[in-house]
Amino acid sequence: CLAALSLVRAIYDARANVQTLQMKNQRIWENYQSLLEKNQQTLRLRHEWKHQLLTLRLLQEKQDWAGLEKRLNELDQELDRLTPRLYTDNLAVNTILQRAAAQAESLKIPFHCQVQIPQKLNVDEADLCTLLMNLLDNALEAAAQVQPSDKREIICRLKLSQGFLAIYCENAYNGEVRLDQAGQLVTTKADGEGHSFGLVQMRAVAEKYNSVLDISYDQHRFTVQTALVLPD
Repeated sequence: CLAALSLVRAIYDARANVQTLQMKNQRIWENYQSLLEKNQQTLRLRHEWKHQLLTLRLLQEKQDWAGLEKRLNELDQELDRLTPRLYTDNLAVNTILQRAAAQAESLKIPFHCQVQIPQKLNVDEADLCTLLMNLLDNALEAAAQVQPSDKREIICRLKLSQGFLAIYCENAYNGEVRLDQAGQLVTTKADGEGHSFGLVQMRAVAEKYNSVLDISYDQHRFTVQTALVLPD
């Protein structure tokens, strides 16, 4: 029995290490792609701003002050739209939330997020990334399956209070869930084993910080939350 238990633990640890490495490689690739896109965007913006500056100079020479003010207001609004939103000074969390927000925007899913955490958290960054990335990836994939005519939405909240890091994620979904013989949730995806392991990882992180992963749902909304007990 002890040998079998050791083998199970070794297999679990090996799978966890592989999953963590895959997530790191994915983040590296995404950062590389993001860098390429930003470089291309910078070149486009430089070209566009040359035209905008020419337009502003022409308006100034014509003394068209009303037209100049209108164009400046339009450029100000465009700048606000292009500036990535800062959710928190915590770099790791902010990066994950910006990534999720960009994916939600591309899928036309409203993404609402409230964050009240300090720049530094007394929690292992790998654990936090594992929990948040799995949580938000699942929420995005589930909300994307909802018909556009219905209310697509993701709500995410993080708050540090009295030594607890409260994490809450609610998303719209199509109402389909699957349970195993023990009544535990399993994924509805074709590559189910890997995605079910994501739930295992999230539960493991919650348990590591003396908490549980609370999952609830109705016909339209799926909610996952936990409150990690952070060490002093």
